Amino acid sequence: FRNKKKKIPLISGDEVDMDLNQMDPECPILWIRIDPDLKVIRELQFEQADYNWQCELRYERD
Repeated sequence: FRNKKKKIPLISGDEVDMDLNQMDPECPILWIRIDPDLKVIRELQFEQADYNWQCELRYERD
């Protein structure tokens, strides 16, 4: 298989090199971030693949 490294721009303006080999080719979303400022008072539950959680933990700054 080929190496899938790509420069990805983050919302902070930074660009990072991401290894996309483990990413599901059918899902173009890296991770989901809902209400980061905690302005909505409600319980939310959503599922995402382990790879998506890892991307969020590694690249999200706050």
